[in-house]
Amino acid sequence: MARFLKAIALLIGLLVVLIVLAGLILPHIIDVNEHKDRISLEIEKATGYQVVMEGDIELSLIPWIGLSLGRTHVANPPEFGDEPMAALDELQIRVRFWPLFVGRFEADNIVLNGFELALVKNELGHPNWIIPRDEEQPIIPEQEARDQEVTEQDLPAAPVMPELNIQGLQIANAAISYQDRQNNQAFFVRDMNLKTGTISLDSPFEIEADLSLESADHDIQGSFKFSTLASFETQSEAVRLENFLLNFDLQGEAFASPIRDASFKADVIYELADSALHLNNLDLDVLDARIKGRVAALNLDGTPDISFQINGRDLNVDKILAQSPEGGNRNPSVQQSPGAPQGPDAQGTEPIDLSFLSDFNLDGQADITEMTISGLKDS
Repeated sequence: MARFLKAIALLIGLLVVLIVLAGLILPHIIDVNEHKDRISLEIEKATGYQVVMEGDIELSLIPWIGLSLGRTHVANPPEFGDEPMAALDELQIRVRFWPLFVGRFEADNIVLNGFELALVKNELGHPNWIIPRDEEQPIIPEQEARDQEVTEQDLPAAPVMPELNIQGLQIANAAISYQDRQNNQAFFVRDMNLKTGTISLDSPFEIEADLSLESADHDIQGSFKFSTLASFETQSEAVRLENFLLNFDLQGEAFASPIRDASFKADVIYELADSALHLNNLDLDVLDARIKGRVAALNLDGTPDISFQINGRDLNVDKILAQSPEGGNRNPSVQQSPGAPQGPDAQGTEPIDLSFLSDFNLDGQADITEMTISGLKDS
């Protein structure tokens, strides 16, 4: 038995040596860049998207599984034009090789520079992020229904979350856009930068980010900067953002005047299992208004139950939201027809649609000192 165990140990040792040698030697004798076209072809077969690798690829195996990509882009489906759907200037990721064998994911700083993502719905409402099903292989409705009949016994067991340790995530000069050409809507996130501390499960880590936002259809521009101490709690299945601080500026036709140096503070908790969101120690400071308190939204995957307890002062909605002349419609494109009756209710003012209130349950208390809305003052 002893000789047998020694032989097994020797074989394992030889295997380890061969793996190490392969990891050290192969990246130097095989030029991955010579196979970029083949790699792109295989990715397209698997995903349906054409990936073009313009920059060089660098690969390492021991002691890190390392990947470095230069300029790379994902082409749009033909009906969406020549502009790429996604692109990046640089990606660097290195994962430790040996910890993977014992269920640990350990990575160096992950760097993503110049990331761009352009999401588009065309005039027919088709999104560019979903590849249409191959018409040559139609799905039979009866078969599709049978495939969806999955019992609890058939469901796979929940995956075990590996131990996680990432030295940090750095995103620089990122941009994300969304265009709905069918409804003529669009918004853009530009100049996004994000940096984190060491990311580990059940341990808090710092996040800092800044970005600019633009909504083309409402002519709104804003700049945002936030910081927080985040944590992923595996036991309670919750995401916590402690001391979440958001500083922002906003301007556009929806606002009475530019909003400068506004801030929002809160302790944010999202419970995945219960689909619930909690905003504790809320503190909103915008123009001269100051709102404090707490807000909770339960059952977010059904009919939400929203509760709140807030107090504040100097809330002047007229200083925040733009008002049209003489109480008319805020949208200048809405005009009176010739001969239309003139009066308080006939100057283009549309009735307020409160149908959305039926989509959730609301319960709470608000204590506001000095509140002004459309010339009505309540002290």
